[in-house]
Amino acid sequence: MLFLNMQKINFVLHDCFIDYIDITNFGLSVKFNNGIFIANENTEYSLSNSCKLNLFINDFKTHEDCHVSIIKFNKSKRKDLSFNEFICILEKNKFQIYLDFYSDFAKAIYLKGKMNNIEMEICISEINDLVVEF
Repeated sequence: MLFLNMQKINFVLHDCFIDYIDITNFGLSVKFNNGIFIANENTEYSLSNSCKLNLFINDFKTHEDCHVSIIKFNKSKRKDLSFNEFICILEKNKFQIYLDFYSDFAKAIYLKGKMNNIEMEICISEINDLVVEF
């Protein structure tokens, strides 16, 4: 998956686990202790080593809830979570991704997955750049 044409790397996050997310000076750093799926020149995917997905987002620290939308589904009930609420839950559980979409036009990532058997959707928007750090 080429994303924002910034880093020429094909990757998918399906079946990967987010272990933690750090707020940085540039935006967000998403840690995958078990790696992500990277494609080789034959478009065959294999699991990488531990890595970080660095998302460059302007003014993230002051407007984090404007850039991240998180929805929790539990027993047919829908609840919006703040970014800080999500981070607190993530400290105790990994987020297992089973669906991932990328939009160059919207400069966004949409992730759907589970955390402790609770369904969640995450949309991160206004991403100016994305770098995978191994």
